Amino acid sequence: MDRNYPSDALHTKAENISVDQHNNTKLAVIPKPMFTLPQINILTMSINKILTEYWQEEDLKLVDLIMNFI
Repeated sequence: MDRNYPSDALHTKAENISVDQHNNTKLAVIPKPMFTLPQINILTMSINKILTEYWQEEDLKLVDLIMNFI
């Protein structure tokens, strides 16, 4: 690879396999230890909080039923 190539620049790839290869190459050079953080879906948490605070139990059952179909 050309030493002037900006390997740390943002890359876009057409196929997942190319993305995985690029990511794995970059991850391999990160000093250890690495930590994996869990994903937190803030939008869902906020919606659930609003629903549980302001809606009746019967309404929540309907919302739960609808969300299972989405």
